[in-house]
Amino acid sequence: MALHWESLLLGLAAGLLVSPVFFLGLKWGMHVALRSSKPMAVILFSAICRISLLIWIGYGITAHVGNVWPAVGYAVGFLLIRTWAIQSVRVAVAQDSR
Repeated sequence: MALHWESLLLGLAAGLLVSPVFFLGLKWGMHVALRSSKPMAVILFSAICRISLLIWIGYGITAHVGNVWPAVGYAVGFLLIRTWAIQSVRVAVAQDSR
C-alpha cells in the first residue's frame, strides 16, 4: 500500500480543525453538567454528540477519498490537539495552585 501524502494531509487538516470543537464541547458539557440537577444525562448527551460528530466527519473524509490515509491523518490531528489541550489544562491548574 502506497502512502498518499495528499490524503494524509487532508485528514490531518480535518483532525486539526474538528478536534478543538470536540474539546470545546467537552468544556461546555462539563460546565453545564456541574450546574445541572441531572449531570449524568448532560454528560452522556454531550459525549454522544461529540463522539458522533468526530466519527461522522472522520468517516466521511475517509469514505470520500477511498483509502485509509485520511483516517490516519485525522487520528494524528486529534492526538496533537488532545496533547495540547491536556498540557494547557495542566499549566492552568499549576498556575492556579500557586
